[in-house]
Amino acid sequence: MLAHITPKMITWAIQQQTAPVDDVVTALSLTMGVSSEVIRQWQTDQGTPTMDQAHRLADLLNVPFGYLWLTELPESFDPHWKEWRDIRKKSSNVVARQLDTGEWLVRDLAGDEFICGDVYFNDAFEFVEESNN
Repeated sequence: MLAHITPKMITWAIQQQTAPVDDVVTALSLTMGVSSEVIRQWQTDQGTPTMDQAHRLADLLNVPFGYLWLTELPESFDPHWKEWRDIRKKSSNVVARQLDTGEWLVRDLAGDEFICGDVYFNDAFEFVEESNN
């Protein structure tokens, strides 16, 4: 089954990497078992990856699979997206990821962020910050 993904999103995902574009394309081709030319064809809409190849591509480029179908480039992208923990429980609507310091960066649905020492839930399974009492 072919994955009719958006070519410019492949280019965007490749450009998000820290290595030069040509090096990324070469690494992708070696890892995926296709030629660099095939990767470049996907970028220019002259070829279409299979669904399995699209999954592998998203995984190797560390982007959410669904991003490959976006028609507009994302305004912002958190390269640590895989580290976010969905800690929504009942009425609590936040996600969090642990930082290198051991603290937690918490983001609510409005996009507001704050750092706390640990993540706790009260009896109603709502997120609460660590209490110093």
